[in-house]
Amino acid sequence: MNETLLERACAACQHRGLYASLNSRKDLCVVARLAPQLSDQEGSERGNHEPDLCFVRIQEQGLCIQSKCDAEIGAIDRDALHYCCSDPIELAVVADLYFHGSPTQIGNWRIAIHRHPSWDVKRLADLAACAVPISETQWDCIRIKRWEEWQSLGDCGTSRRMPRGLGARFAWYVSDAVEGKRLIFTFALDEAYVVSLEQDALSTE
Repeated sequence: MNETLLERACAACQHRGLYASLNSRKDLCVVARLAPQLSDQEGSERGNHEPDLCFVRIQEQGLCIQSKCDAEIGAIDRDALHYCCSDPIELAVVADLYFHGSPTQIGNWRIAIHRHPSWDVKRLADLAACAVPISETQWDCIRIKRWEEWQSLGDCGTSRRMPRGLGARFAWYVSDAVEGKRLIFTFALDEAYVVSLEQDALSTE
């Protein structure tokens, strides 16, 4: 039954024009925008590091798709994906958006909502509108404090997997700079700041 569900998810991804292939044990489906060797070549030619692989497994929640680039707690990784559902077609739509979607304009900010299907657009817009303006020095203090809080949680704080559940309160999304500022908010969408960048940071943009 699990293998059949995974096979259906793999086929649904292929139907949307994605590369999708089961491993030999048929307990994992690799999904990519292009076949891995073509994706690697194109990425090299572009000189970028766009996310190129996702993995689909059967878990307690049903079908779960997860990006190759799991975000460390407290780290900056706007492309981290973890989404679970019971419908292979829904999962294929999420995968297609992950690879082919584009950021959404939220106020002054372009946010990669297409890579975070669990985020509510209205809630994010309200959060961005109420974001607290702070300096880069203040942001560093907040970030370090949250990292220490996460570490103090004990065993779960040793996890270096992508942010979800409790961990989503300790992982941050950092927007591109707009007029010398960045919008920074938790993956849980419960806290947000507009950080004014210092001159050194601006010179590296």
